Amino acid sequence: MQIKNEIIKKVQEAKWFSIMADESTDVGTKKQMALCIRYVDRTATVFEDFIGFIEMEKVDAESIAIAIVNYVQECGLNMDNLRGQGYDGASVMSGNISGVKARIQQIQPKAYYHHCRAHVLNLLVATSCKALPEIRNLFDSVSQLTWFLGGSAKRMAIVSRYLSGDDTDKLVISGNNDDEPMLSDTLIEKAGKKHLKFKNCAKHVGQQKLIRCL
Repeated sequence: MQIKNEIIKKVQEAKWFSIMADESTDVGTKKQMALCIRYVDRTATVFEDFIGFIEMEKVDAESIAIAIVNYVQECGLNMDNLRGQGYDGASVMSGNISGVKARIQQIQPKAYYHHCRAHVLNLLVATSCKALPEIRNLFDSVSQLTWFLGGSAKRMAIVSRYLSGDDTDKLVISGNNDDEPMLSDTLIEKAGKKHLKFKNCAKHVGQQKLIRCL
């Protein structure tokens, strides 16, 4: 709360600000909207700060617009000083007639809408990956592997047991050559051979080694 108050104080000193929002469903199946604020201080430094989550019962344009306006006002910010909106390109958010941007512009016409550049980049990367079979197959394999391991407490326990220490290499043994390691003879391999067929994939995620699999 103290950090949030400090951010709001800086925004009030800067006067003009923009908002960025995106909605998502968490693992508890609750719909939440993250709200961030963008402003420029007196030193001409641009800031983008997270100010809170808003729990949403409905995610239609009217409900989202009302939630954003109410939250901004609860933070002590004046909607008259709003100068920009940044959302994804979904019609609910960007619709010119009844979208969130249009509803907020009814309150503050100077709050111009910009398609979030992070979303644009994400769409570009996703589309590009689908056009390349190697990358598409890699992500497909990683997705299936994640689903396969996460769908069983026993399989997750096996992985966690090895990843919790320094012996992650026990999950992998040498195959026919050094460039083609294969899964060790564990329950994961036995179950994987029965249910899933993976192409070779290998990634390092932090200190955790993502298994190269068949």
